[in-house]
Amino acid sequence: MGMVNLAVAWWAWTTGQPGWQTIVMSAVVLLQIVEAHVTRSSSDSVFSLNPFSNRALLLATGLVVALQTIVIYAPPLQGIFGTAALDAHQVVVPFAAGLLLLVVTEGAKWFGRRRAALLLRGVDRRRDGPAEGQGDSGRVPRG
Repeated sequence: MGMVNLAVAWWAWTTGQPGWQTIVMSAVVLLQIVEAHVTRSSSDSVFSLNPFSNRALLLATGLVVALQTIVIYAPPLQGIFGTAALDAHQVVVPFAAGLLLLVVTEGAKWFGRRRAALLLRGVDRRRDGPAEGQGDSGRVPRG
């Protein structure tokens, strides 16, 4: 998550985006939201979970998105928080960062589930030796 946010910050700053700090702050917020939803399970896909099973998280997500939007676009709050209104292409960047985090995290969980399934099927025979009926494992009998 940190690397993704640093990449967004580097892009926004080096390309001279007006309101680059607002882009970075929005990326932090969206990355935290994605992380909160994706890590509800360390192994199951976020897409297999019932989104309504954690209503507090949904409420918090809605509240944070609403407050973030108000802080960015309400002129009185822009002065207080030092934010700037973002145009459409600037808003896409934090969402793309969130999507990248989602894909990477879900990919890692998929590989973890796949490895666990292979281990359960006995593909990794380094520890147990060959399956029953497959001959001698080459181990020297104790005696």
